[in-house]
Amino acid sequence: MKPTDKTRFAELITGLAQTFHVAVGAVDLETYWRLLNWFSLDEIEQAIANYCRSSKGNRFFPKPSELVALIRGSDTDQALRAWSKVLRAIRGVGPYRTVVFDDPLIHAVIWDIVNSISKIPKSSN
Repeated sequence: MKPTDKTRFAELITGLAQTFHVAVGAVDLETYWRLLNWFSLDEIEQAIANYCRSSKGNRFFPKPSELVALIRGSDTDQALRAWSKVLRAIRGVGPYRTVVFDDPLIHAVIWDIVNSISKIPKSSN
């Protein structure tokens, strides 16, 4: 978000707080802003709407991490998306060409897997 989005952001968080009958102050708004400002205003608004519409019956004012999970997905969701990228690269690029993933963590995990496999003792059969 841009600094000019701060007013609209405050309106969204304040409105959300009213929905859950919670009072939020300037410090709360500043904390939510610092933790969520790398997302777009549209993403924040969508996450808030999804949180309120959830079939889980959310009864409490969301923590910033809950809104982040709604935007980015859970750790499991992120891992599955990363694995899907690896499988697509294996099928589409093949084993002998270099692939550059958009997430450096994918490269680190593949490196760890390759190094782990190379350290497995060979069977003497």
